[in-house]
Amino acid sequence: MDRKKVIIVSIMILMILMVCFIVIPKGKVEVEQEPEKIQGIANSIIVRDTITKFENSKKSVNVTMPMFQNLESGFESTINTKIYNDLNDVAVYNKSIEGLEENEIGKFTYEVTYERINSGKYISIVAQQYIHLGNGRPRIQKKCYVINAEKNTTAILEDVFASKTRYKAAVLKQINEQATNSGIELVGGNGLKELSDTQSFYIKDDKIVIYFEASEIAATAVGELEFTMPFEMTEEGFII
Repeated sequence: MDRKKVIIVSIMILMILMVCFIVIPKGKVEVEQEPEKIQGIANSIIVRDTITKFENSKKSVNVTMPMFQNLESGFESTINTKIYNDLNDVAVYNKSIEGLEENEIGKFTYEVTYERINSGKYISIVAQQYIHLGNGRPRIQKKCYVINAEKNTTAILEDVFASKTRYKAAVLKQINEQATNSGIELVGGNGLKELSDTQSFYIKDDKIVIYFEASEIAATAVGELEFTMPFEMTEEGFII
């Protein structure tokens, strides 16, 4: 090997050694960060899609509904059956045509999508339904399911509050104040006075979201209404 080649090889070796022995300043560690993992038992529960899709001269159906996969077996069967009975196209179609004459029924269009939201031990499933009979306005509504993954139970509104919390008055106050601030007149003109034990809601970003279908508490033209509660989520439940 001639002198020129020896010099080139020596320079290359020196550069490799310099790279290998670069000193990182004390206290600074260069580590590739893993993506942040979602915490909470709800994240361990599997929800799979069940898809129904077809079209003919009378119906256009495109439904994606959630089915739980690894809850306690008895409860899993119960909640999956409820979701299916609520969202399947046959049940929704039969309910939609109740009281209608045959000439009032057009082509039935039905679509369902859903969002899964984890919050600690709770899983909220918010299913969005689009229902149209070919005549008039389509109906858009949500079905909300809140699951306590720790207890393997369906949660109603009372269940997510800390024990013995008088939640109804606080929720009603928030609904009425938020509606007034948004310029929405509620049924009766004097604000909402009662709240059902089975009031529809879901949990998102560690906050309770109260949901009402169109025309449920205000004029139909107002559409669906949602009210986010400012209450704090704790280990014991929401506190006011």
